[in-house]
Amino acid sequence: METDIHIKKFKDDFRTTPKKSGKPYSKSYIENVSYYVAKLIKDKEFHFDPDSNDITDQISIINRFIRNESEKKKHVAHVIPRYFRTYLRYLKKPEEMISKIKIPPKIVRDPRREKTFSKDEIEQLMKNTRNPSDVLIIKLLFYGSLKKYQIPLIKVADIDFKNGKIFVEEDGTRIGKDIDDKLKQDLKNYKDNMNLKNNDLVFPGLTEYIIWYRIKKLGNEILRKPINPQEITITRIKDLMNNGASESEVAAMTNRSARTISSYPTISEKRKKELLEKYSN
Repeated sequence: METDIHIKKFKDDFRTTPKKSGKPYSKSYIENVSYYVAKLIKDKEFHFDPDSNDITDQISIINRFIRNESEKKKHVAHVIPRYFRTYLRYLKKPEEMISKIKIPPKIVRDPRREKTFSKDEIEQLMKNTRNPSDVLIIKLLFYGSLKKYQIPLIKVADIDFKNGKIFVEEDGTRIGKDIDDKLKQDLKNYKDNMNLKNNDLVFPGLTEYIIWYRIKKLGNEILRKPINPQEITITRIKDLMNNGASESEVAAMTNRSARTISSYPTISEKRKKELLEKYSN
């Protein structure tokens, strides 16, 4: 129970703690940090005490925990050091000690960045998925370049059918992500078939975890290999670039992040629509 109280306080405090940029941390990031911190504290093998004043001992325990996790889950272990650095900053530990949290040598690179699928495989996934909401989620990840935490929060009112945009929150800022005419029509048909009203959630009852679980299950069933939502979007980005789209065009079409877009020349709304029409098959 004490661990649960500690984690609840951490979540409550952290929701109002801004990043260095001044923007708030995303809900999914807070949940991920909380999950691994709770896992460490509850694991009797490590005896981690958040209230200890022995920061050297705490660092040593965290590094052993990270190494242990990396052996079991190489596909997620690269982000765990970042989670614990964030947590130690919350505990107000010295920055020179926080930097001693290590990334295991085996996983200094993120293997997910290299793991993508062919467009044919993604189309096979869409074609053989029976649940209409799952098909639409895959299309939003692939053609809309939405992130999995954004999808459960979409309301009908967030979709601008006239101008072809979906408004979502990203890094604490509300932005409009461009969608092509085909995806716009798919969303309209889904809304009509489900009799959704303006203030209704497009996917009521779904959470970020449920989306991850369903995508993974579909990948195993249809493609005979695991797949996660991020890999669908990365596949789309690589497909665009393989078909001749420049980095600035891809950034404009996918709105991957404010940082990405700001690093390339601005593209007009007219040019965006031309690109969406050109590259949406």
